[in-house]
Amino acid sequence: MVMDIAVIDGAESDRIRREEQAAGLFTQQRRLEETHVLHRAEFHGNAREYFGIWVVNTLFTLLTLGLYAPWAKVRRNRYFHANTTLSGFAFDYHATGGQLLKGWLLVAVYLIGYNLIVDTYPLASLGVLAVVLGIFPWLVERALRFKAKVTSYRNLRFHFHGKLSKAYISVLLGGLLGLFSVGLLAPIFSKIYYRYMFDGVSYGGRRFETTGRIWSIYKTIWLPAVVLIVGLLPASVVMAYVLSKEFSLMPREIMLDSWWRAIFHMLFSYVAIIPFLLAYYLMLIVYRTGVRNVMWSAATFDGKHRLVSDIPRMRYAWILISNTVVTILSLGLLRPWAAVRERRFLVAFTGIWITGDIEELHAELETSGSAFGSEFMDSDGFDLGF
Repeated sequence: MVMDIAVIDGAESDRIRREEQAAGLFTQQRRLEETHVLHRAEFHGNAREYFGIWVVNTLFTLLTLGLYAPWAKVRRNRYFHANTTLSGFAFDYHATGGQLLKGWLLVAVYLIGYNLIVDTYPLASLGVLAVVLGIFPWLVERALRFKAKVTSYRNLRFHFHGKLSKAYISVLLGGLLGLFSVGLLAPIFSKIYYRYMFDGVSYGGRRFETTGRIWSIYKTIWLPAVVLIVGLLPASVVMAYVLSKEFSLMPREIMLDSWWRAIFHMLFSYVAIIPFLLAYYLMLIVYRTGVRNVMWSAATFDGKHRLVSDIPRMRYAWILISNTVVTILSLGLLRPWAAVRERRFLVAFTGIWITGDIEELHAELETSGSAFGSEFMDSDGFDLGF
């Protein structure tokens, strides 16, 4: 009888203990849910401030025949980083003009050499192009590593650990598949590249990861497809009209015609291609923004803090196109206003869901980050502005 009572008491104790554990887990889960807060990024720059930086950058770049361009880029990036905040803290950019000069010289040497080879040995240019394509994934990997290294938030730098072999798969192979499939396999390439980019980034010793689905990217294609089709219809009409006029003028008739009519048709033939370019440009913006929304919103930091990207695609396309038009019409003087406008819009629709207390999280990151990978701080690299 005593043993039966002891067994009952033991079972009752186990039941109570399980209930207490379940209640504790429920309370802990409830507390986590209550502290699951969305932190939106903010941009505090303005066109008037940036205009002063832009004027000096443009003037010095012209006076030095382009040699000041790396230092101009450093000043621009530092301004935009310092004015981009998350939870009240700004980002920092640590690159120097001398570091960026290496990438600038590399591009300059390639362009000069390629044009010399094209003029001297046209067929050899194909070999040079093949070599560039072969090393392009390596350039992308080095650029991603450099950009992560020179970016910090709350005195902790980002790092990039992507392997070179994965760069060749995601950049070269994926890019060729997207190209030769006439864009039908582009979502697959986009996912592979974003996974390579996200999964290689860490902050404070904690990794980023994205699990975006290919089907989710394919579902975003319908809008850019509609944009392209609708845009190409009037473009095709204009081009057909121009070509019919051009082919109706035989060379002898052009010579006999007045000079102004010949010039008019020549210029109009160039202008006629603009609708095609606009349709393609708009389609590309809408597609890339959709991919960004999918892959960023499927990305996590440290396995539990989820990133957010919910950019309205058509509004963003309107901002980019109107920025381009305004910049051209103002002869470039409104470029600072356009750059600030675009940055503010992008940042406003970017954020991260933080689970738990953000200050406790940062304290943990400071501990792990200070003991993590100081060897990466002085790693070599360059920025090609991809």
